[in-house]
Amino acid sequence: SFPKSEDEEVSVNVSVPRIEEKAKKIEIKPKQQPPRMDASLKTHADDLNGTMSARLLDGDKKILMEVAVRDLADALKSSSGVKDIVFDGVITQRILDIAAEKGVECLIGAKMGNVVKAPTSVKVMTVEEL
Repeated sequence: SFPKSEDEEVSVNVSVPRIEEKAKKIEIKPKQQPPRMDASLKTHADDLNGTMSARLLDGDKKILMEVAVRDLADALKSSSGVKDIVFDGVITQRILDIAAEKGVECLIGAKMGNVVKAPTSVKVMTVEEL
C-alpha cells in the first residue's frame, strides 16, 4: 500500500545481489620479462652500437665469438652452444631461421627487418626494447 500522506513511511524488502558476488575475480599479473633477459644483454648491445658487429653468447652471457654483421650467418652456421645473439644490424628472416635451427634462445638486433615467420623458440627483440 502506498503512503496516504507525506509523513507515513512504507518499508519494502528487496533482495539485491551484492556486486562482489556477481563480479568475476580477475587476476592481473604484471608483465614478466623472460627469465633469461638481464642487464648484460643491454650492455652488449650498448657496446656494439655503431660497430656493425655481432656477438654470439653462451648461456652465461660470455662472448663465444665476435664477428662483423656481414659474417654473422656463416659464423652462426658453424658455431655451437650459442644461446644469445646481440648485433648491430637488421634482424632478417635468414638470420632468424639459422638462429632457430641452432637453438638460439634470444636474438637482439638494432632494427627489425622484413620477418614473415618468427619461430616461437627464439625471443626476438630490438635494442630499443631492452
